[in-house]
Order: sequence, then structure tokens, then C-alpha cells
Amino acid sequence: MNFPMLAYYYLSTALPTNRVMVTSALSIEMFGYGFGFVGVILIMMQEIAPGKYQTAHYAFATALMNLGLMIPGSVSGRFSWL
Repeated sequence: MNFPMLAYYYLSTALPTNRVMVTSALSIEMFGYGFGFVGVILIMMQEIAPGKYQTAHYAFATALMNLGLMIPGSVSGRFSWL
């Protein structure tokens, strides 16, 4: 999860105008986020859902994680005009 932070740090300090550099940094961020997301879900599956209904637990855990992204995103977008 440190690679996405380093990519955004680079973008904020260097302010590159080259689209290839910006696209590369954002690709690193997306890959790092996806890799971390899968890791967290696997840990949740091993700790929370070792029982009979693993698929239902996986769906519930994924829904909770997505809700944790959607609520802050909707609140931050709501006040973007200020």
C-alpha cells in the first residue's frame, strides 16, 4: 500500500506535464489499491468466514468495504463547490 502513496507524492511534488508519467503513476496507484483490497478481503475471509457460508460472507464483506468507499466519496463530492 506504500506504492500508491509514493505515486501520489511524486505527482504532487514533481507536477509532471507528461501524460505518460501521469498515466504510469495512476496505474501504479490502481494496481496497489487493487492488490491491497484483495489482501484485506483474503484476511477477512480467513478470519470471519471459515464456516459453511463462505460465499455469503465474502459478498457481505465486499459490500461493507465498498460502502466504506462510497459514503466518504459522496460526502466529499457534495461539498466540492465550496
